[in-house]
Amino acid sequence: MPDRIFVDRNILIYFISDEKKKKLRARDIIFTSDDVFVSSQVISEFISVCFSKKLLKADDVSAVTNHFLEALSFAPVDSRHNQY
Repeated sequence: MPDRIFVDRNILIYFISDEKKKKLRARDIIFTSDDVFVSSQVISEFISVCFSKKLLKADDVSAVTNHFLEALSFAPVDSRHNQY
């Protein structure tokens, strides 16, 4: 079984970046396979950075976040779910 890939906040930020190279690399990481995971903490950090740095409008933050949650496997941050 291949290793699972966990993305961090920076990968999500790079995905919405204006820097084409970072954006394309992030896209490649996020959409490589079904075994790419994101945690609730990373989603929360992504949203926080988007608002604090005014990277996206509120509607866009919501849409992109939903897109990530549909595209990635979700790993809750909870000690009862330590199999991830």
